[in-house]
Parts: sequence; C-alpha cells; structure tokens
Amino acid sequence: MVKSKVVQAEYVNEFIDERNKIADIRKKRGEELDQMIAALAPKLKEEYTRVFKQAFKDFDGKMKFHDFLRLTTVKREPAVAAASTEDAQQTELEKKLDAAHRRIKDLETQLRTAKDRIATLERQINDMLV
Repeated sequence: MVKSKVVQAEYVNEFIDERNKIADIRKKRGEELDQMIAALAPKLKEEYTRVFKQAFKDFDGKMKFHDFLRLTTVKREPAVAAASTEDAQQTELEKKLDAAHRRIKDLETQLRTAKDRIATLERQINDMLV
C-alpha cells in the first residue's frame, strides 16, 4: 500500500511540474504578445490616421473641384421665364438635394474603402501575432 501512495505522489508532482512549465510558457508568450501589440499599436494608429486624412483630403479635393465646376459652368436660362418662382425654387432645392445625395454616396464609398483598408491591416496584424 505504501508503494502505491509513493507512485501517486510522484504522478502528482510530475503533473504539478508540467502545469508550472505550461504556466511559465503561457506567461512568456503573453509577454511576447504584449510587446508585439505595443510595437504595432503606433503603426496601426498611424495607418488609421493616414487613411482618414487621405479620405478627407480626397473628399475636400472633390468638393473643391465640384465647386469650381459649378462656378465656371455657364448657366443656361430658358428664353421664357419660369411659370412661377415656386417651381424655380423647387427645382433649385431638388438640385441641392441631389448634390447632397451624391456627396453622401461619395463619403460612404470613401468610408467603406477606409474600413476595408483597416480590416486588411487588422488581419495582417492578427496574422503577424499568430
């Protein structure tokens, strides 16, 4: 009977030793992972900033070009005056609304592009961490 208790104690000691080794390895890997994340965080922040600045710069450029075209385009006025000022105001409002919709669509496209770029960067970071 004594012998089996000694064997059980050895197995328990081996199990505890293995568990401690695994805990040490996990701790070491966790520290390495924390260091990698700390090293990559500024790069990710820099890339986020760069992508958003580029998107806003592109949007600003498009809006400046749109404003330039609008100012330089010769307005065609019909020979006959509009039936009423209300109709003229309505068409002007519709034009502004259409322009606003186009701007929103452009911004949404740019936002999707930025999100796709960010997702790609996050996948690359995750691949580097694995």
